[in-house]
Amino acid sequence: MIIGRRRSRAASISRIAIPILVLLAAAAAALYVPNPLSSKLALMIHPAPTPTSVPSPTPVTAKSYLDEAARLKSDGKLDEALSLYQQVAAAEPNLPESYLGIAGILTYRRAPADAVKQAQEAIDLAPKSAEAHAALAVAYDWNGDPDHAIEEARKAMELNPNLPEAYAYLAEAYADKGRYADAEDAVGKALALNPASLAAVRVQGYVYEVQAKYSEAAAQYTRAVELAPNQPYLYLLLANVQKVMSEFDAAIVSYSTAASLDPKDPRPPAGIGSCYYAKEDYSRAEEQLKAALSLDPNYGAAVGQLALVYYAQKRDADAIPYFQQAITLEKSSAKLASYHHALGWSLLAEKRYAEAKDQFTKALQLDPKLQGAKDGLDMATKAEQQQGTNH
Repeated sequence: MIIGRRRSRAASISRIAIPILVLLAAAAAALYVPNPLSSKLALMIHPAPTPTSVPSPTPVTAKSYLDEAARLKSDGKLDEALSLYQQVAAAEPNLPESYLGIAGILTYRRAPADAVKQAQEAIDLAPKSAEAHAALAVAYDWNGDPDHAIEEARKAMELNPNLPEAYAYLAEAYADKGRYADAEDAVGKALALNPASLAAVRVQGYVYEVQAKYSEAAAQYTRAVELAPNQPYLYLLLANVQKVMSEFDAAIVSYSTAASLDPKDPRPPAGIGSCYYAKEDYSRAEEQLKAALSLDPNYGAAVGQLALVYYAQKRDADAIPYFQQAITLEKSSAKLASYHHALGWSLLAEKRYAEAKDQFTKALQLDPKLQGAKDGLDMATKAEQQQGTNH
């Protein structure tokens, strides 16, 4: 599934304060402490006390750290959660749960390729873990590989036929393949297993979205937000649909909430900028898009949108370098055609006729029916000829 790549898809986080931890020596026979952490991890997370300090004895287990990381993630403290999962993985590399935690964060934070690697690490350690195969399925899908996502989701279903996430991620991959009936069937099974499954509720929204059932999608994304109110990517999904429905003010609120939860993510300010662009409030659009680019100068959606903001104001000299950069970053042939087309007109306005002709030609190679590019090519050709005559 896509946020950047789809229609797609939030606080300077303070470091968590973990109490001074002391490893248990040998657990009594009557007490069982699963997955005891090595002293290495305890020291990584909190240094040894000075000789004058008197720490309180506290049982330390891998599960206690993993539970804390999960709590931080639930609270929307994604940087802290990610850091803690990574520290556990570094100190106790044989625990699949830490890799699953990392994958679960990276999938939705513009790093699905890295999430694939982390989920695969978990599978290497626990090949019969349905949860690990499900995590790999969703990571594959958000990384633009629905075929492998389908394969992994099916493995998860075989290992645990009652895991709702397996059916949900299968439905998501089916939706990306255009298999809408199969997607609806799979997500229905996920919801039947657990009507409150966040994955199932979110994916049902996506299945609606890709079929242009935007009101239904917004309702499901709203429900997903209610289930997990501190997850920024859910607000992005909701905002994207609100924007498609021209509910720009509501979308700005949703994007702003995502930004407050993950201020390092360029997608929320870029989304806000696109809303202001649609409202023809170009000064605010420019401000927000530049804010997005300050977070990631190569975020293609923001680069292309800023070019369009300048283009709409006939600020062609300003638009040209952003269109040129956007073309190097964009993968969608439809968007590339539109960028080449608009760049051609900006170059034509700047009397750079040969360059304009080249851009119109490239636009037509991508979309032979693009009438504006045909008209622009004709005008640039005639203008270039006239220029030659005058000289």
